[in-house]
Amino acid sequence: MSIRTMVELGIERQQERTTPRATVVAGGNWGKSLDSAMERIVAFVPSEVIGIYVVGLGILSPESNAGKWWIFVISLLLIPVFMLLNYLGKKKSASPSETVTLPKKTTAVLFFFALVAFTAWAAALPATPFLSINRHATAAGGWSVLILTGIMYKVADLLDAVPKSH
Repeated sequence: MSIRTMVELGIERQQERTTPRATVVAGGNWGKSLDSAMERIVAFVPSEVIGIYVVGLGILSPESNAGKWWIFVISLLLIPVFMLLNYLGKKKSASPSETVTLPKKTTAVLFFFALVAFTAWAAALPATPFLSINRHATAAGGWSVLILTGIMYKVADLLDAVPKSH
């Protein structure tokens, strides 16, 4: 799922707290349900950053571990940039009567989960810089993606970081 969708989930959760349920469900423009297992598994994987990371590795083809680590760190630093841009875009496109807020707690949860999910996905890829730390990094990364994303959605729900109306 994209960072944009993660930000929209957080905003929608805040709207649920401040707006009667019928208004949020009827007036919400997000409209997707997170009921399917597949959507829950990828709910916190920042797809924009994964794409940039994979393309960076493909285009630059770094042979040194240092080059791979630089691409990883730059991609990691793009997560808050995309979160902020998506929040500002959502705020700009909102109608004047619509309140768009993203509480600090929700922002922190989404940001932390995006960092963890991206790191797990990056570790699972064949050209990962994590292979310089452990030769089993790709297997551990792939396994951790499945475990973490299965747990993250439930934890985010408990911390009020995803909408309950879906």
